[in-house]
Amino acid sequence: MRKLLLALALAAATPLCASAMTTTAIPADGSWNSFYFGDVGSTLLDDFAFNSPNEQAFSFTLTRDGVLRVTDAGLPGDQFQIVLNGSPLGNTSSVAAGSADQGVDFAGAYVNPLFSHGEWSLHAGSYTVRGVVLASPDGAGIGALAVAVPEPTSLALLLGGLALLARRRA
Repeated sequence: MRKLLLALALAAATPLCASAMTTTAIPADGSWNSFYFGDVGSTLLDDFAFNSPNEQAFSFTLTRDGVLRVTDAGLPGDQFQIVLNGSPLGNTSSVAAGSADQGVDFAGAYVNPLFSHGEWSLHAGSYTVRGVVLASPDGAGIGALAVAVPEPTSLALLLGGLALLARRRA
């Protein structure tokens, strides 16, 4: 009886895991690529959590330095641990649960402080991104990630602005 209770407890504590993995090659053009997720401990998924989805991974290659952006959408309160090439990269921001519905406006959710998001600079190379759900007040949801390579003019403007700020402080 004790072994049965222990087995049931372990089964209940086991996170929702997908049975297989879908890896989607994405462009580094700044476009948003959606994913789904289930409850805390689940991975990023390629379909709604109740549809027997597969784990979702994204692969891409940067020919020069770029940026990875991840955002929650739908309803706020979700948080993710991002895994890059098999190693934890970092967590998206921790936010309170709420009722503000962002829908699938990923760009809007990314800049909305009510929604969890994260941004990481990456060097040129090939990458595979996966994720694990750290918070999911509604037990399921949708999010997205985007990979972008700043255009040389944008990068020059950014560096010029930073130099101007540094000069003003001096």
